[in-house]
Amino acid sequence: MEGIDNVFVCITPLQMMIAENIIKKEKLSPKNNILIILYYEKNEKQKYYYKKIRSLFYNSFEFNINFNGSRLMQIKHHYLVNKLISNHLNSFKGYDIYFASINDKTIQQICSKVKINNLLTFDDGTANISKRSIYYENGETLKARALNFIFFIKMNQNKIKKNIRYHYTIYPELANIVDNTKLIELDIWHAIPDQCMHLDGREVRKIFLGQPFEELELDKKNIIETINELGIKYYFPHPREKYKYKDIIYIDSPLIFEDYIYHEIEKGHNVFYEIYSVNSTVMMNISSLSHTNRVRFYYLYNDNLKKRFHDIYNVFDDLDISAIKLSS
Repeated sequence: MEGIDNVFVCITPLQMMIAENIIKKEKLSPKNNILIILYYEKNEKQKYYYKKIRSLFYNSFEFNINFNGSRLMQIKHHYLVNKLISNHLNSFKGYDIYFASINDKTIQQICSKVKINNLLTFDDGTANISKRSIYYENGETLKARALNFIFFIKMNQNKIKKNIRYHYTIYPELANIVDNTKLIELDIWHAIPDQCMHLDGREVRKIFLGQPFEELELDKKNIIETINELGIKYYFPHPREKYKYKDIIYIDSPLIFEDYIYHEIEKGHNVFYEIYSVNSTVMMNISSLSHTNRVRFYYLYNDNLKKRFHDIYNVFDDLDISAIKLSS
Protein backbone atom coordinates (compact mmCIF):
# COMPACT_ATOMS: atom_id res chain seq x y z
CA MET A 1 0.00 0.00 0.00
CA GLU A 2 1.85 3.04 -1.28
CA GLY A 3 -0.25 5.59 0.63
CA ILE A 4 0.15 3.98 4.05
CA ASP A 5 2.58 5.75 6.39
CA ASN A 6 1.36 4.77 9.86
CA VAL A 7 0.74 1.36 11.43
CA PHE A 8 -1.18 1.26 14.72
CA VAL A 9 -1.29 -1.91 16.82
CA CYS A 10 -3.78 -2.04 19.72
CA ILE A 11 -4.81 -4.71 22.19
CA THR A 12 -7.10 -3.10 24.78
CA PRO A 13 -9.98 -0.60 24.55
CA LEU A 14 -7.87 1.98 26.41
CA GLN A 15 -5.12 1.56 23.81
CA MET A 16 -7.69 2.17 21.05
CA MET A 17 -8.88 5.29 22.84
CA ILE A 18 -5.32 6.59 23.14
CA ALA A 19 -4.62 5.76 19.47
CA GLU A 20 -7.71 7.77 18.50
CA ASN A 21 -6.39 10.77 20.42
CA ILE A 22 -2.90 10.49 18.91
CA ILE A 23 -4.37 10.50 15.39
CA LYS A 24 -6.43 13.59 16.20
CA LYS A 25 -3.54 15.34 17.95
CA GLU A 26 -1.11 14.72 15.08
CA LYS A 27 -3.81 15.26 12.40
CA LEU A 28 -2.99 11.94 10.70
CA SER A 29 -5.11 11.33 7.62
CA PRO A 30 -7.17 8.09 7.64
CA LYS A 31 -5.94 7.25 4.13
CA ASN A 32 -2.41 6.96 5.55
CA ASN A 33 -3.23 4.70 8.52
CA ILE A 34 -3.80 1.00 9.02
CA LEU A 35 -4.90 -0.67 12.24
CA ILE A 36 -3.97 -4.09 13.59
CA ILE A 37 -6.12 -5.27 16.50
CA LEU A 38 -4.88 -8.09 18.73
CA TYR A 39 -7.35 -9.46 21.26
CA TYR A 40 -7.57 -12.18 23.90
CA GLU A 41 -11.34 -11.97 24.11
CA LYS A 42 -13.69 -10.13 21.76
CA ASN A 43 -16.00 -8.64 24.39
CA GLU A 44 -18.53 -5.83 23.98
CA LYS A 45 -16.08 -3.12 25.04
CA GLN A 46 -13.53 -4.35 22.50
CA LYS A 47 -16.18 -4.27 19.76
CA TYR A 48 -17.42 -0.82 20.78
CA TYR A 49 -14.03 0.91 20.64
CA TYR A 50 -13.01 -0.88 17.46
CA LYS A 51 -16.18 0.37 15.77
CA LYS A 52 -15.58 3.86 17.19
CA ILE A 53 -12.08 4.25 15.68
CA ARG A 54 -12.47 2.21 12.48
CA SER A 55 -13.17 5.28 10.32
CA LEU A 56 -9.74 6.70 11.22
CA PHE A 57 -8.01 3.98 9.18
CA TYR A 58 -7.77 3.04 5.52
CA ASN A 59 -7.80 -0.64 6.47
CA SER A 60 -7.88 -2.76 9.59
CA PHE A 61 -7.07 -6.34 10.58
CA GLU A 62 -7.94 -8.41 13.66
CA PHE A 63 -6.09 -11.33 15.25
CA ASN A 64 -7.09 -13.54 18.15
CA ILE A 65 -4.00 -14.02 20.33
CA ASN A 66 -5.66 -16.29 22.89
CA PHE A 67 -3.97 -19.54 21.85
CA ASN A 68 -5.25 -21.59 24.83
CA GLY A 69 -1.77 -23.06 25.28
CA SER A 70 -1.67 -24.40 21.71
CA ARG A 71 1.78 -24.09 20.13
CA LEU A 72 0.27 -24.93 16.73
CA MET A 73 -2.26 -22.08 16.95
CA GLN A 74 0.50 -19.67 17.91
CA ILE A 75 2.74 -20.72 15.00
CA LYS A 76 -0.21 -20.39 12.61
CA HIS A 77 -0.90 -16.91 13.98
CA HIS A 78 2.64 -15.69 13.37
CA TYR A 79 2.56 -17.17 9.87
CA LEU A 80 -0.62 -15.17 9.15
CA VAL A 81 1.01 -12.00 10.51
CA ASN A 82 3.93 -12.52 8.13
CA LYS A 83 1.42 -12.95 5.32
CA LEU A 84 -0.37 -9.72 6.26
CA ILE A 85 2.91 -7.82 6.22
CA SER A 86 3.95 -9.17 2.81
CA ASN A 87 0.49 -8.54 1.29
CA HIS A 88 -0.30 -5.12 2.75
CA LEU A 89 2.99 -3.37 3.54
CA ASN A 90 5.80 -2.37 1.19
CA SER A 91 9.16 -3.88 2.14
CA PHE A 92 10.99 -0.95 0.52
CA LYS A 93 9.08 1.78 2.33
CA GLY A 94 9.51 3.00 5.91
CA TYR A 95 6.61 3.28 8.37
CA ASP A 96 5.85 4.94 11.68
CA ILE A 97 4.76 2.17 14.06
CA TYR A 98 2.52 3.11 17.00
CA PHE A 99 1.82 0.66 19.87
CA ALA A 100 1.75 0.23 23.65
CA SER A 101 2.54 -3.42 24.45
CA ILE A 102 6.30 -3.54 23.98
CA ASN A 103 6.49 -7.11 25.33
CA ASP A 104 4.03 -8.56 22.80
CA LYS A 105 5.63 -11.03 20.39
CA THR A 106 3.35 -10.08 17.46
CA ILE A 107 4.36 -6.43 17.82
CA GLN A 108 8.02 -7.46 17.99
CA GLN A 109 7.47 -9.50 14.82
CA ILE A 110 5.96 -6.52 12.99
CA CYS A 111 8.83 -4.29 14.10
CA SER A 112 11.29 -6.91 12.82
CA LYS A 113 9.66 -7.34 9.41
CA VAL A 114 8.96 -3.78 8.25
CA LYS A 115 11.28 -0.90 7.57
CA ILE A 116 10.83 1.55 10.43
CA ASN A 117 10.94 5.32 10.20
CA ASN A 118 9.94 5.87 13.82
CA LEU A 119 8.89 3.72 16.76
CA LEU A 120 6.23 5.63 18.70
CA THR A 121 4.79 4.11 21.85
CA PHE A 122 2.01 5.04 24.27
CA ASP A 123 0.86 4.07 27.76
CA ASP A 124 -0.53 0.69 28.79
CA GLY A 125 -1.45 1.32 32.40
CA THR A 126 0.62 0.38 35.43
CA ALA A 127 3.00 -1.67 33.27
CA ASN A 128 4.58 1.61 32.19
CA ILE A 129 4.89 2.97 35.72
CA SER A 130 5.64 -0.01 37.95
CA LYS A 131 9.34 -0.85 37.99
CA ARG A 132 8.39 -4.44 38.83
CA SER A 133 6.25 -4.90 35.73
CA ILE A 134 7.13 -7.04 32.72
CA TYR A 135 8.14 -3.88 30.81
CA TYR A 136 11.19 -3.58 33.07
CA GLU A 137 12.28 -7.22 32.88
CA ASN A 138 15.25 -8.50 30.89
CA GLY A 139 15.61 -11.76 29.02
CA GLU A 140 13.13 -14.01 27.22
CA THR A 141 11.68 -17.45 27.80
CA LEU A 142 12.81 -20.48 25.80
CA LYS A 143 9.42 -20.45 24.04
CA ALA A 144 9.88 -16.81 23.00
CA ARG A 145 13.41 -17.50 21.72
CA ALA A 146 12.06 -20.43 19.68
CA LEU A 147 9.51 -18.13 18.00
CA ASN A 148 12.30 -15.63 17.33
CA PHE A 149 14.27 -18.34 15.54
CA ILE A 150 11.33 -19.72 13.52
CA PHE A 151 10.05 -16.34 12.32
CA PHE A 152 13.32 -14.35 12.27
CA ILE A 153 12.11 -11.94 14.96
CA LYS A 154 15.07 -9.73 15.79
CA MET A 155 13.35 -7.06 17.86
CA ASN A 156 12.78 -7.64 21.56
CA GLN A 157 11.54 -5.53 24.43
CA ASN A 158 14.89 -3.97 25.27
CA LYS A 159 15.70 -3.13 21.65
CA ILE A 160 12.30 -1.51 21.27
CA LYS A 161 12.86 0.66 24.36
CA LYS A 162 16.25 1.79 23.05
CA ASN A 163 14.75 2.76 19.69
CA ILE A 164 11.60 4.60 20.80
CA ARG A 165 11.50 8.03 19.17
CA TYR A 166 8.69 9.42 21.30
CA HIS A 167 6.30 8.06 23.92
CA TYR A 168 2.79 9.49 24.33
CA THR A 169 1.77 9.50 27.97
CA ILE A 170 -1.34 10.15 30.03
CA TYR A 171 0.91 10.16 33.14
CA PRO A 172 3.11 13.22 32.48
CA GLU A 173 4.27 13.55 36.09
CA LEU A 174 5.35 9.91 36.50
CA ALA A 175 8.53 8.11 35.39
CA ASN A 176 7.97 5.92 32.33
CA ILE A 177 9.79 3.42 30.07
CA VAL A 178 11.72 6.22 28.31
CA ASP A 179 13.59 9.33 29.39
CA ASN A 180 11.45 12.39 30.13
CA THR A 181 12.89 14.11 27.04
CA LYS A 182 11.03 11.58 24.85
CA LEU A 183 7.65 12.00 26.55
CA ILE A 184 4.75 13.73 24.82
CA GLU A 185 1.83 14.55 27.12
CA LEU A 186 -1.50 13.35 25.80
CA ASP A 187 -4.62 14.87 27.38
CA ILE A 188 -7.39 12.44 26.47
CA TRP A 189 -9.81 13.72 29.11
CA HIS A 190 -11.48 17.01 28.26
CA ALA A 191 -12.40 19.55 30.92
CA ILE A 192 -15.47 18.87 33.04
CA PRO A 193 -17.55 21.11 35.33
CA ASP A 194 -15.69 21.50 38.61
CA GLN A 195 -18.58 21.81 41.02
CA CYS A 196 -21.96 20.33 41.70
CA MET A 197 -24.84 22.81 41.70
CA HIS A 198 -25.80 22.19 45.36
CA LEU A 199 -22.94 20.73 47.39
CA ASP A 200 -25.00 20.14 50.53
CA GLY A 201 -27.86 18.33 48.81
CA ARG A 202 -25.94 16.25 46.29
CA GLU A 203 -26.29 12.50 46.00
CA VAL A 204 -23.20 10.43 46.87
CA ARG A 205 -22.88 7.51 44.48
CA LYS A 206 -20.39 4.80 45.46
CA ILE A 207 -18.98 2.56 42.70
CA PHE A 208 -16.68 -0.42 43.12
CA LEU A 209 -14.36 -1.29 40.21
CA GLY A 210 -14.24 -5.04 39.70
CA GLN A 211 -11.12 -7.07 38.99
CA PRO A 212 -10.38 -10.80 38.55
CA PHE A 213 -9.75 -11.15 42.29
CA GLU A 214 -8.51 -14.73 42.10
CA GLU A 215 -5.46 -13.33 40.28
CA LEU A 216 -4.87 -11.09 43.30
CA GLU A 217 -5.34 -14.05 45.68
CA LEU A 218 -8.30 -12.33 47.33
CA ASP A 219 -11.26 -14.09 48.92
CA LYS A 220 -14.54 -13.07 47.24
CA LYS A 221 -16.26 -13.21 50.65
CA ASN A 222 -13.77 -10.65 51.94
CA ILE A 223 -14.55 -8.35 49.00
CA ILE A 224 -18.33 -8.47 49.41
CA GLU A 225 -18.05 -7.90 53.18
CA THR A 226 -15.98 -4.77 52.55
CA ILE A 227 -18.43 -3.56 49.88
CA ASN A 228 -21.30 -3.94 52.36
CA GLU A 229 -19.41 -2.25 55.19
CA LEU A 230 -18.66 0.76 52.98
CA GLY A 231 -22.25 1.02 51.77
CA ILE A 232 -21.30 0.61 48.11
CA LYS A 233 -24.34 0.04 45.88
CA TYR A 234 -22.85 -0.04 42.37
CA TYR A 235 -20.37 -2.42 40.76
CA PHE A 236 -18.51 -1.88 37.46
CA PRO A 237 -17.32 -5.37 36.38
CA HIS A 238 -14.00 -6.21 34.78
CA PRO A 239 -14.28 -8.03 31.40
CA ARG A 240 -12.34 -11.04 32.74
CA GLU A 241 -14.51 -11.51 35.84
CA LYS A 242 -16.54 -14.71 35.90
CA TYR A 243 -18.13 -14.53 39.36
CA LYS A 244 -21.22 -12.34 39.90
CA TYR A 245 -22.01 -10.88 43.33
CA LYS A 246 -25.54 -10.72 44.73
CA ASP A 247 -27.36 -7.72 46.20
CA ILE A 248 -25.39 -5.09 44.29
CA ILE A 249 -26.32 -3.10 41.18
CA TYR A 250 -24.14 -4.00 38.20
CA ILE A 251 -23.35 -1.22 35.71
CA ASP A 252 -23.66 -2.67 32.21
CA SER A 253 -21.95 -0.40 29.69
CA PRO A 254 -19.96 -0.84 26.45
CA LEU A 255 -17.67 1.93 27.71
CA ILE A 256 -14.51 1.46 29.73
CA PHE A 257 -14.88 3.07 33.13
CA GLU A 258 -12.69 6.08 32.28
CA ASP A 259 -15.13 6.95 29.49
CA TYR A 260 -18.21 6.01 31.49
CA ILE A 261 -17.50 8.28 34.47
CA TYR A 262 -16.80 11.27 32.22
CA HIS A 263 -20.09 10.75 30.41
CA GLU A 264 -21.94 10.49 33.73
CA ILE A 265 -20.40 13.70 35.08
CA GLU A 266 -21.13 15.54 31.84
CA LYS A 267 -24.82 14.76 32.20
CA GLY A 268 -24.81 17.50 34.81
CA HIS A 269 -26.53 15.57 37.59
CA ASN A 270 -25.95 16.82 41.11
CA VAL A 271 -23.97 13.70 42.04
CA PHE A 272 -20.67 13.22 43.87
CA TYR A 273 -18.88 9.96 43.02
CA GLU A 274 -16.79 7.81 45.32
CA ILE A 275 -14.75 5.26 43.37
CA TYR A 276 -13.33 2.20 45.15
CA SER A 277 -10.87 -0.39 43.85
CA VAL A 278 -8.14 -2.76 44.98
CA ASN A 279 -5.44 -1.67 42.53
CA SER A 280 -7.15 -0.91 39.23
CA THR A 281 -5.16 1.19 36.74
CA VAL A 282 -8.37 3.11 36.07
CA MET A 283 -7.87 5.24 39.17
CA MET A 284 -4.45 6.28 37.94
CA ASN A 285 -5.78 7.02 34.45
CA ILE A 286 -8.37 9.51 35.69
CA SER A 287 -6.79 10.64 38.97
CA SER A 288 -6.99 14.27 37.79
CA LEU A 289 -10.73 14.10 38.54
CA SER A 290 -9.92 13.96 42.25
CA HIS A 291 -8.90 17.63 42.02
CA THR A 292 -12.51 18.56 41.24
CA ASN A 293 -15.53 18.53 43.53
CA ARG A 294 -17.08 15.65 41.61
CA VAL A 295 -15.03 12.53 42.41
CA ARG A 296 -12.92 10.96 45.12
CA PHE A 297 -10.89 7.74 44.84
CA TYR A 298 -10.15 5.03 47.42
CA TYR A 299 -7.93 1.99 47.15
CA LEU A 300 -8.38 -1.14 49.28
CA TYR A 301 -5.45 -3.14 50.57
CA ASN A 302 -4.22 -5.75 53.02
CA ASP A 303 -0.67 -6.52 54.17
CA ASN A 304 -0.12 -9.13 51.46
CA LEU A 305 -1.29 -6.79 48.68
CA LYS A 306 0.88 -3.95 50.03
CA LYS A 307 3.88 -6.23 49.90
CA ARG A 308 3.19 -7.56 46.40
CA PHE A 309 2.11 -4.29 44.77
CA HIS A 310 3.88 -1.71 46.91
CA ASP A 311 5.11 0.27 43.90
CA ILE A 312 1.56 0.67 42.54
CA TYR A 313 0.22 1.65 45.96
CA ASN A 314 3.08 4.15 46.29
CA VAL A 315 1.89 5.78 43.06
CA PHE A 316 -1.66 5.86 44.43
CA ASP A 317 -0.33 7.58 47.57
CA ASP A 318 1.58 10.11 45.45
CA LEU A 319 -1.68 10.85 43.61
CA ASP A 320 -3.48 11.44 46.94
CA ILE A 321 -5.75 8.42 46.53
CA SER A 322 -7.14 7.51 49.95
CA ALA A 323 -6.34 4.10 51.48
CA ILE A 324 -8.77 1.73 53.24
CA LYS A 325 -7.66 -1.56 54.79
CA LEU A 326 -9.69 -4.61 53.79
CA SER A 327 -11.70 -6.44 56.44
CA SER A 328 -9.82 -9.37 57.93
